[in-house]
Amino acid sequence: MSESTRRTLAALAGAWLALVVLAVFIGVPNERDAISQAATAAVSAVGVDAAISVDGRDVTVDVTPGYDRQAVVEALAGVRGIRTVEFNVIGERPGPEPTEPDRPAEPTSTTSTSVVASSRLEATLHEGTLSLSGVVPVPAVAEGIQQVAELIYAPLLEGSVDVGDVPPATWLEGAPRAVAFLAIVPEAKLVVDGQRAVVEGSAPTPERKAKLLGAIGSALGDDVVVDDQVRVSGLTPPDFHADAPGDGTVTISGTVPNDDIAEALRSATIAAFGPDAVTDLLVVDRGTDASFSLYRLPFVIPQLAAIPQWTLDIDDDVITGSLRGGATFESGSAELSPQLQTLLGTAAGILARNPTLGIVIEGHTDSIGTRAANQVLSERRAGNAKAWLVAAGIDERRIIAVGLGEGHPIAPNTTPEGRAQNRRVEFRFGPIEMLMQQGGN
Repeated sequence: MSESTRRTLAALAGAWLALVVLAVFIGVPNERDAISQAATAAVSAVGVDAAISVDGRDVTVDVTPGYDRQAVVEALAGVRGIRTVEFNVIGERPGPEPTEPDRPAEPTSTTSTSVVASSRLEATLHEGTLSLSGVVPVPAVAEGIQQVAELIYAPLLEGSVDVGDVPPATWLEGAPRAVAFLAIVPEAKLVVDGQRAVVEGSAPTPERKAKLLGAIGSALGDDVVVDDQVRVSGLTPPDFHADAPGDGTVTISGTVPNDDIAEALRSATIAAFGPDAVTDLLVVDRGTDASFSLYRLPFVIPQLAAIPQWTLDIDDDVITGSLRGGATFESGSAELSPQLQTLLGTAAGILARNPTLGIVIEGHTDSIGTRAANQVLSERRAGNAKAWLVAAGIDERRIIAVGLGEGHPIAPNTTPEGRAQNRRVEFRFGPIEMLMQQGGN
């Protein structure tokens, strides 16, 4: 390195130190000082001789030719708060020409390149719609985020995450789960930049807020600092109940926060079952909070039109329900009929859009044959239904399959029609933890 370059770098370093000292007295934000100090230490640690300056969250690195660019990028990727990095390469001044002693030295040449210093993810959930943006280093991460987003939030989904030339981050593996957890509250925004995450939004209770922050923090990992900007609204959680008793009618009731949600639920039910079949007992209360589930129900209810008997309940955003009837097995068979596969498709759709929901599959038989044989047959029926759901992409840990034999008829076993109704599977939905505690009973 030439003496002139050393002097230049020394001057730059001195100027930078002077600016840091000056910032203390004139009130430059502490964040900029922290970034400056951390960036200087990080670059020095990889053996690169450079001067650092910071404007807000944008860093400029003055280096000499031949520096290890990749080492500097990786070092700065671990500095929290940096948004962009710009490199200024300072050229060496050539010495005087022997034949032209009075020739002035060449001016310093500078090349500048801007790069994004960190992986970034932004996901916003508003009135049931998820908006995505950001940049990650590998396609598999972007695809994983997109798959989860489409599974839970489609068709109310906007944007996507790009793949770009950014360094890896420890939170990338958990990013899809973090996006899924936004549905814990009605309104949420997650921004992960470098190793810092900001979570904004609204939760009805401190418990729900803690659940959101805990889930996102667990998904992103211990290396990410989560900045909590979630407010507690204090509003009452909504409730919704729908009951189709099997006679072709449907009753909807409960308390929702506004007329738009009430109308969406009402219209979806009427469109699926007909105006004469629907009894609407919904109440609008402005002191009631919204929930992700309320915005998704208009997409779920039409799927239930082919099922004669079902219930669907949402209390404090906890979903429970049951599906029964309309699809049976042949006598002595555990083979899934097309009608049963349609029923399973409805169950899979509900599970896919509600990641914390589990399902109990109950297999039943008529009274033909011995009790022991019917017990085995009922278990096979429940097991085949579980296998269908697993093949459809539902995690088997969310599914409990039990055989109940011939002991729970829903129709008399004295007629062929009654026995056909009893050869069935039924489904019960609920939070996974609750179903596990119940043991499927």
